[in-house]
Amino acid sequence: MHRLTIHMIVFVSVSACLVFFWLLYGGSEAGLADVASEPTRARELGFWPVWVIAPWATVLIIHGGITATNAGRRVLAAEPEPERRDLVEEGMRKTAEVAGGLLDAVVERGTAAIAPDPDEAPSVTTGVGDSRWVAVMFTDIANSTALTEELGDTSWHKILTRHRDVVRRCIDDHHGDEVATQGDGFFIRHDGVGDAVACAVAIQKNLGKRKNRDLPDLRIGIHAGEVVQDHDGDLMGKVINVAARVTDAAGPGEILVTESVADNAPPEVTLVDGGLRELKGVAQPRHVLRVDW
Repeated sequence: MHRLTIHMIVFVSVSACLVFFWLLYGGSEAGLADVASEPTRARELGFWPVWVIAPWATVLIIHGGITATNAGRRVLAAEPEPERRDLVEEGMRKTAEVAGGLLDAVVERGTAAIAPDPDEAPSVTTGVGDSRWVAVMFTDIANSTALTEELGDTSWHKILTRHRDVVRRCIDDHHGDEVATQGDGFFIRHDGVGDAVACAVAIQKNLGKRKNRDLPDLRIGIHAGEVVQDHDGDLMGKVINVAARVTDAAGPGEILVTESVADNAPPEVTLVDGGLRELKGVAQPRHVLRVDW
């Protein structure tokens, strides 16, 4: 039992420290709440402590099961008095309460710490990857499901191929990086807001010139801020989630951006106020603006 107690305290302490560092370098209370309610979204939200906490928790559960079994055998063998059983159960309950309280205290302290603003903080280097300020853009074909059903697989594949060619040329022309393709959409990164907005405008204009070739309308969303790039090149952080949700809020042919993009956009970019929007999975409403391209 003594070893299990030590194991539990060490697990809680290390887990709390990992959560603290995640909050300090790009995490958020909203993201932590999302992970707690939907653990399967840990990778999407960039909650890297899960790769340590989950396997260790499994080992701790196994340790606890073995300890409980052995303790039960010893209790049955010794036939302790009822008072002794009560003392053992009370000790286990208090140990669990102390460990849980320790985790809550450290998480609360990490949340209250002065952490860098993900939209404004300078880049730093952490043990899990490099934190850097980027502009994140998502594209999405409007009404793609209906178009697929209407045109059939063969025609849709030809249209999608032409569409991707247009987008990729614009990405190359404006110094962007294609992080991934997701179905009929793109996940794109730029080091500067100006290049990201110029790329989005170029994409919409080039698609507009090809309406006679039946290319579909596109929705584009852009957000800027701090992300963590791990050693495999993957990007993590709530900036990515916000950018995806801004794209969901855009209409066909629109380019929607957040305030962090608008604040750093070149003066020649014309923006139209879109007001506060409720974005799915984002704790607070976001002020969005439409690029008048």
